[in-house]
Amino acid sequence: MKKILEKTLKDAIKEKSVIIGSKRVLGSLDKVKLIISSNTSNDVTEKISSEAEKLNVPIINYDGNSVALGRLSGFDYRISTISFTKINDSDIKSLMADIKL
Repeated sequence: MKKILEKTLKDAIKEKSVIIGSKRVLGSLDKVKLIISSNTSNDVTEKISSEAEKLNVPIINYDGNSVALGRLSGFDYRISTISFTKINDSDIKSLMADIKL
């Protein structure tokens, strides 16, 4: 999963079609199509999960911590939550299927 997720993240970052940061993601849940959340848990990430569930926004729980998610995204800082504002349904399906393996 890591390679597919890494490529999808980097492409979306180049296209500026991501929202980075738990508070920013929480404030824009109506605009997002997919959420990636690190295994770092706090009140904001729990609220994102519950609100996303209500809005039927899929969430991928990344196996690593926020430092690992930041590095996977190509940044030198922690990212606990990142969301996609533009992503193909086929990419969402392939990422979700890859997680279930």
